[in-house]
Amino acid sequence: MIINNLSYENILKNTHPMEKFLFSMGTLIITITMDKHFISLLIFIVMNSILILKIKLNSKSLLKLYSIPFLFVILSIIPLIISFDFKQISISKNNLKYSINLILKVFSAISCTYFFIISTPMNDMDIIMEKFKMPSIFRELFMLTYRYIFLLIKFSQEIFISQKSRSGYKNYKTSFNSLSLLIVQTFNKSLRHSLNADMALKSRSISNQIQFMQRKYKINKKNYIYSIIWFISIISLGMII
Repeated sequence: MIINNLSYENILKNTHPMEKFLFSMGTLIITITMDKHFISLLIFIVMNSILILKIKLNSKSLLKLYSIPFLFVILSIIPLIISFDFKQISISKNNLKYSINLILKVFSAISCTYFFIISTPMNDMDIIMEKFKMPSIFRELFMLTYRYIFLLIKFSQEIFISQKSRSGYKNYKTSFNSLSLLIVQTFNKSLRHSLNADMALKSRSISNQIQFMQRKYKINKKNYIYSIIWFISIISLGMII
């Protein structure tokens, strides 16, 4: 919900989505292709500084966002660092160096992705997909799936708050019962919502293709120039160091 709310409230929401897409994806490509510790760390710091200072994402929420991929990254890195043998467990210096580089690269890539999805409202992503000539069925599925993910989260939070206010999680027995009811009721509520949405679309004779409203943006050439300068600076710095 943090991502969805901020994408509609941040200061960059009125910036053309293609400008933000090219900036974030260009930086992401540089992060992946350049095998430099310093470059990955620099990109990670810059992207998170933009999220905190420009988009006004508080550090606590940012840490929550990074906690999701952190567990998967650490669990994937441990087998690379530690070598298991029948007699002993050893740690290779080369593997440790490679793992540190990989961690920096992964989190800098994640920071680029977070910058784009947090600064860009969902409806604006349809503009990018349309520019790349993606099939309408793919765009519809993408938009509806994204929408219903947040609806599921919203419904589950509402039911959870209602259960908690009625002492639904005071002990293990009531917690298991409440959890099972939470899952069932969330599914039922989301199913009813989807059926109502389907009926509303059919009543308006919308059966073949869903048309998503797109905002009109003015292209700011300065943003493209800033992005090019940023790309050249990072690449040059990576070649020098």
